[in-house]
Amino acid sequence: MESMKEMMEKMMGEAGKEGMPGMMEKMMKECCAGMTAEDKKRMMEEMMPKMMEGCDMMEMMPRCIGMAVSKVPKEKRLDFVSKMVTTLMEKGCTGMSEEEKKDFTAKVAEKVKP
Repeated sequence: MESMKEMMEKMMGEAGKEGMPGMMEKMMKECCAGMTAEDKKRMMEEMMPKMMEGCDMMEMMPRCIGMAVSKVPKEKRLDFVSKMVTTLMEKGCTGMSEEEKKDFTAKVAEKVKP
């Protein structure tokens, strides 16, 4: 059996060739072949809490995104990164006043300067 690192490297290599959505779709088709819709639903309901248990999303997500971005073809990275940053900023500002949003945006912009 392949190690987790080998499986991730293989998946990320495939993602670079066909893009993350294509890779995920292919992986899900292979994993779920022969399962009924009810089986898939039950599996997701059982797996998600276990996957999130003990998982520090604030640590894990930047690492996962870092691996994914490096495998995205250069000509597609701007679109990918723009979508990710837009989503993070929109959700990160949820519930903030306009003044808080401006301050938050300025602080984020300062941190991401190369």
